[in-house]
Amino acid sequence: MLKVKNTFVLGGLITAWPVLCLGVTDPNSQFDGPDNYSDFFSTLITSIFFIVVLGGIALYLSKKFMPKLRPTSGQDISIRETIHLGPNKTMHLVEVGKKKFLVGSTSENISMLADVTETLNAEADDEELI
Repeated sequence: MLKVKNTFVLGGLITAWPVLCLGVTDPNSQFDGPDNYSDFFSTLITSIFFIVVLGGIALYLSKKFMPKLRPTSGQDISIRETIHLGPNKTMHLVEVGKKKFLVGSTSENISMLADVTETLNAEADDEELI
């Protein structure tokens, strides 16, 4: 949904480009050039600034949202569960092969809390007996 909204906003800005920068209000009119070159250079500088700002916004949004779009599992390693404990504090149940580990992470540190392979296997065996 976010991509669709950004595409429409970008499309609207591209469509409005002549009005924003050059002052052309009639799409059928011929634009013969600026009245003087100071207007042309100010329009050029404004256009370059606008492109740089759009590039900066795109870079910021891609760094902010792209890590969330990537899958969090590999061929042998996967994050089975994640619990958010507070701001920048999470616990993960990580499965590596047939072993399961409880891992805690903050914004500065990642720590293995426990090997829970046997505990989870024992619980699964108890549930099968019931």
